Amino acid sequence: LELEQLGRIGEGLTRTGRRAHGDAPDATARQDHERKKQARDPTRHRSGEYTDAPPTRKAKLRPMLAAANLTVVLHQTRSPDNLGAVARVMANFGFHRLILSDPATYAFKSAERLAVKGERVLEGLAVARDLPEALKDCVYAVGTTSRTQIEGRLALTPEEAAGRLAEHSRRGRVALVLGGEQRGLSNEELAFCPDFLVIPTDEVQPSMNLAQAAGVLLYLCSRETRGPVAPVAPPPELAEGARMGTVNAL
Repeated sequence: LELEQLGRIGEGLTRTGRRAHGDAPDATARQDHERKKQARDPTRHRSGEYTDAPPTRKAKLRPMLAAANLTVVLHQTRSPDNLGAVARVMANFGFHRLILSDPATYAFKSAERLAVKGERVLEGLAVARDLPEALKDCVYAVGTTSRTQIEGRLALTPEEAAGRLAEHSRRGRVALVLGGEQRGLSNEELAFCPDFLVIPTDEVQPSMNLAQAAGVLLYLCSRETRGPVAPVAPPPELAEGARMGTVNAL
């Protein structure tokens, strides 16, 4: 009997010794195991409880469009109604700087009929003799066209164009250039813009109304004025950009 009791005691000491020497998972191993489980199941809280909340993701930083630095340039606009409608759309999305390049109409008073709450835009508009004059204070410009192919150049999507306007607006004024109702922008006129964009439309009617196109593009630009955003202070080399008027003069 005494030998049996001593045997059982010996077996118990052996099992205890095995646990102490790592045959069973230690505290660190258990913690690693728990972390791996939580990584596989993002709805599980650190406390071990489950939550209905989706896993959080870090917002991607991007440059923010400085609304005060965006200029809308209308080239050879003919219709006072379209001018008024563009002014209203600009007010809708918080943009106020408008330049008319070589306008075909000076009936600015008539434009007020459709410029509902866009009177401030009309009151502050400027008139330029031509596109180079309209763009002289800008560091970057995007032209618009319905033509999908221009030799030697690649068209941007509207989203890409809005992103580039945001990026360059950190260096100075940028411009969104829209052509007149009759023929839009020619290849020669688009050449004054470093980039151009095309709004995808159906082949039955690829050309959009001036104010409608402005609405689509200014909406996309307005999204670039809201966060999440990159740090406001640009790198030293981006602090100031060369104005297009200076570049063209060279």
